[in-house]
Amino acid sequence: MFKIKNWGTHQPKMRTDRNVIWIKVYKRLLEDYDYQILTDSNRATLIELWLLGAENNGILPDVKEIAFRLRREKSFINKQLEELSAFVCQDVSESLPRNKKDLSLDVDVDVEVNVKKPNIIITAKADVVKKKSQYFDKWWIALPVNRKNNKKGCEQKWGNKNLDSIGKDILQWTTKMKGTKEWREGFNPSPETILNQERWNDISNNTIDIKGVL
Repeated sequence: MFKIKNWGTHQPKMRTDRNVIWIKVYKRLLEDYDYQILTDSNRATLIELWLLGAENNGILPDVKEIAFRLRREKSFINKQLEELSAFVCQDVSESLPRNKKDLSLDVDVDVEVNVKKPNIIITAKADVVKKKSQYFDKWWIALPVNRKNNKKGCEQKWGNKNLDSIGKDILQWTTKMKGTKEWREGFNPSPETILNQERWNDISNNTIDIKGVL
C-alpha cells in the first residue's frame, strides 16, 4: 500500500470517492529541490498520483489499479513510485523485512523428560532481533538537518540494500557534499532521494572538488 506524504498537512479532508474535483498545489513547489530534480515523466505521474490520492485522503490504490487508471504498464508504475519516493511512501507498518541478513535469531530451548514415560517434550521460543547497522546512524547524523525526514523508512532502505558494505564510502561522500556550495545553500536532496537514486554513484557529484566548496 502506498500513500502520498504529508497529505493531511497540505490538503483539506475530502470525501472518499471519485467525485473530488480539485486538489491544492502550492507555489513553493517551484522552489522544492526534490521536485526540481524530477524528470518530466516523474512530474506528470506525480500530479496523476495526487489526483488518485484525493479519492481516499492520500491513500493510493494498489499498483495494478494505478496502472489501469493511468493506462500504464505495472513496470512503469513501479519505477515511478520508486523515483517519486520524496513524495510517495509505502506504509511501513504493512511491510516486512525482506533481507534475511538483517535478522538474527535468539532461540531458547527447554527440554522436559518424563522418567516413567520417556517422551521428550521440546519447546522453543525464538525472538527476532534486528541486526544493528554499523554506519546508518553515523550517516544520519552527518546529513544536513534541513531535509531530514522518515528516519525509520530510510533505515529500512539502508538494510534492504545492504549498504553497510559500502557505508564508509557513503559517509565520506556525504561529508564531502556538505562542503559544497549547493548543499550549504540548502539545495541538498532528501535522505530518501539519496538512497533511492544512490547519489554517491553520481559522476557529477563525485567530480565536485575545490570548485564546489568555494
